[in-house]
Amino acid sequence: AYSMELTLSDAVTLYIIVDKDSGNYSYYDKKFDNKLLKFIIAKNNSIDIKLQSATLEISESSIIGASVIDGKPVRIEDAYGIPATECYRFNQSFDKATGYRTKSVLTIPMKDHEEKVIGVIQLINKKANDHIISFNSLDESLMYSLAGLAAVVLENNLLNNNLKILLEKERNLVKEEINKRTRADEEIHKLLSAVEHSPVSLVITDAKGRIEYVNSKFEEFTGYTYAELAHKSPRIFQSGQQGAEFYEHLWKTIEQGNTWKGEIYNKKKNGEFYWANSSIAPVFDSNGNIRYFINVQEDITERKRLMAELDQKNDNLEKALRQLQLSQVQLIHNEKLAGVGQLAAGVAHEMNTPLGFVISNLNTLDQYCGKLKDLILQYRELADHLSNSDYSDYVHKLHAYEQHNQIDYILDDITNIVEESNGGLSRVSEIINVLRSFSSIDHFEGRQLFNINTNINSCLLMLQKELEEITVHKELGDLPAICADGKEINQVILHLIKNAIYAIKCKSYDKNEGRIIIRSYFKDDHVWVEV
Repeated sequence: AYSMELTLSDAVTLYIIVDKDSGNYSYYDKKFDNKLLKFIIAKNNSIDIKLQSATLEISESSIIGASVIDGKPVRIEDAYGIPATECYRFNQSFDKATGYRTKSVLTIPMKDHEEKVIGVIQLINKKANDHIISFNSLDESLMYSLAGLAAVVLENNLLNNNLKILLEKERNLVKEEINKRTRADEEIHKLLSAVEHSPVSLVITDAKGRIEYVNSKFEEFTGYTYAELAHKSPRIFQSGQQGAEFYEHLWKTIEQGNTWKGEIYNKKKNGEFYWANSSIAPVFDSNGNIRYFINVQEDITERKRLMAELDQKNDNLEKALRQLQLSQVQLIHNEKLAGVGQLAAGVAHEMNTPLGFVISNLNTLDQYCGKLKDLILQYRELADHLSNSDYSDYVHKLHAYEQHNQIDYILDDITNIVEESNGGLSRVSEIINVLRSFSSIDHFEGRQLFNINTNINSCLLMLQKELEEITVHKELGDLPAICADGKEINQVILHLIKNAIYAIKCKSYDKNEGRIIIRSYFKDDHVWVEV
């Protein structure tokens, strides 16, 4: 009754081992041909039964026989669904005779002080809220302790052959022990309740890594039930994305008695991958040997995804910031260039009038120099006529002066100087006209007719300094005049060429490696410009 109360069982039976010949209480000594299992106590809450004492052969094909022979508890989730790999089978004769339905079974061997099996306690159908559930490791531990107490009682009173009296005498002792176990059970239930309702997943394995327990959070998260995982290796969760060295280091750490902490990339039952922040710690027995491993896991899949997304956004922001900085530099440069262009146009406008005076005066000076040169030549003819007269000394002084001051060289160089000055002034005038044309200072506002090749050359002239290390290849065709806003066209062409220069410099080409090709042509009644 106490075992049923502790484990919430619906039924219980008690068997003891007796000698086949004498019928005296005995123990299992690795030989079962001269031993029998004697059924002595049975109780069932669902049906009212009165069973007579009977004996059974000890056979490994029966559940209680297997427990006696192996000396280990046998826990069965469904008596009718025992795997074919197990050697034992469930005897259905009681169920067929009574209509009772046996499902979960827990069989515990009773051992004496020499660890010899002297009997078996078998619990049937653990219930919770009128539903049959499986016995767990806690039930197994409690019954193992109770079986030990019962074994002590039986062992101390085997000679009396009066089990009922002995049990009555030891009732208070057993009851006190059960009360202790009950209080301990309450504490354990509190702990188990906390574990079961924990927001983190929990897995307990034996020293060889076989799964002994998982909490409901782990079942919910991975999709596996405890029945699917019991006594299996955690390798069932491996994703294949973490190499053998990773798991070798993990096992080496915990087998040395240390706690391992890290992130594991695992796979759920449905094939979905997940990240878990895991902490695996060993649990030792009284002799200092590792008994269990406890693995506490926290799902960090969403956190990892958000971190990866955040990193990507940071990368995008950094790229956008760099692009913004480059665009800002280019914009500032373009604004400076526009300001310089306006300044240059203003200077060109102011220089245009005095430059016209200089050119006009230089042309007049050229005419004057020609007349003076003719006059000097006539003076020389006169000097030649007077060289043999009374004025010979003056003629000699004139020749000496000409030679000393290189008058012949001056007369020849005056023409070159005037020609070079005219060429320079023409170049300055051309530059001024280009600057004026570029800024539309001399153009009316709005559209007007002009040749776009002129605008291209104007822009190239404005960017001449930036084009020093870049080859410019021009393919300018024969174009008709177009009607457009020249100032806006200049800005478009200027920006296209500037972008080309900027692209070349961003590529970090070696000197003279960059090349810009500019084409213009007339096709289908349209003027085309390509940069």
